[in-house]
Amino acid sequence: MSRSKAILLCSYRVSTCSPINANTECLPIRTSDRRYEDAVDSSCNRCCPRTSYHRDGGKENWGYFGTNEKAKAQAYKLEDDHSFTLFDGKHLRIHFADVTDLKPFDLDLSFSPASHEWLGTWSRSHETYNVALRRPEPKSGASPNPFVGDWMADPRNAYVAAGSLHIRQSSDGTLSAWLDRVIASTDRRNGEFLQVRTATASELDLERSGEPTGPAYRYHGSLSAEGQMLTGEWAENYGARLNAPDKFRKMPD
Repeated sequence: MSRSKAILLCSYRVSTCSPINANTECLPIRTSDRRYEDAVDSSCNRCCPRTSYHRDGGKENWGYFGTNEKAKAQAYKLEDDHSFTLFDGKHLRIHFADVTDLKPFDLDLSFSPASHEWLGTWSRSHETYNVALRRPEPKSGASPNPFVGDWMADPRNAYVAAGSLHIRQSSDGTLSAWLDRVIASTDRRNGEFLQVRTATASELDLERSGEPTGPAYRYHGSLSAEGQMLTGEWAENYGARLNAPDKFRKMPD
């Protein structure tokens, strides 16, 4: 697997006219390289895999889009009957034409540093809509879950992969999470989707699905009294343990 900067297409809310239900968390953008930095000034210098995430009526679906290298300006003029994905750090274009459970669509978005939104168009079934994607936030006046934020792995543990954990909260209180791992200098696995099983005031349970192949892994962690350290472990599955961080420190907002 190539070294990469991942874009997690999740946890953004559609805020303008679009064919997507306004109460659905769908098609967001976020870089998961290093710490959380609003996906704004990051430049994709290597290949760019992407994860898409969709939640509607409590049901979650996810998958991947990817590019082999940073897109060049002339590439955005490409017209093709086959699916392709282009990304240069601030401009994302996805032309999806494959025959799967996901219907064909075209997405063309650019990041606005002024509003911290991704603005552009969404085309599906021969109709084009203007869309603005914003990061979700807890409902006004509501306190965020203590696990919401960006967590960096404890660098002192040299026996597991380096990486980071990212957790977001939507206005309905639902949490979404993903994991970044650096297995080796040539093997970076960014934007691995995690299901949040439970998240109480001090305990967190996550699951990394085994789809499309491989076993599933569960993580259980406990929050320190000051809320800055998350310590836990990945449960073994058939004698194997996920090569992933298990102790994290919360990064400043």
